Amino acid sequence: MNLSAHFTLHEATRSQTAARNGIDNTPSQTVLDNMKRAAAGMELVRWELNQNRIDVSSWFRSEALEKVICREAYRAWCIRKGKLDTATSWAEYFAKKAHPKGFAVDFTCHTYGAPESIIRRLLASKVPFQQIIHEYDSWVHIAFDGTDRKALTIDKNGQRPFV
Repeated sequence: MNLSAHFTLHEATRSQTAARNGIDNTPSQTVLDNMKRAAAGMELVRWELNQNRIDVSSWFRSEALEKVICREAYRAWCIRKGKLDTATSWAEYFAKKAHPKGFAVDFTCHTYGAPESIIRRLLASKVPFQQIIHEYDSWVHIAFDGTDRKALTIDKNGQRPFV
């Protein structure tokens, strides 16, 4: 099934971590609709990057998959917020995540250039993203669940504005 002209449901839901752990990574209809909206945004990204190939590394993550992938980030969040690792804390943390809602895509575009170059191009564009993150100097995270156009860098030194 295609989410858009160049992005498929298969690439948006595939996960080696899910496969290894026997995790069902099937989106609900509501999330599928969000993924189609994100795919429309990714078509604009593809156009901005001169029709280059986009390599998606992560898109939709079910809650079970998010728990596995974000285990360390969640623990660090609990420490920063002074919270215990409880169901209530997880619910608060999880509510802010865009991947499980289908709105966030992690990608590279090696034929265009490094993630930093991609982000600079997209910041100069009219692509209606909510958030774009330069992650660990390895990939771009982009979310389409709003139009705030916030840009960050996340690496071993923490999170800060993208400059």
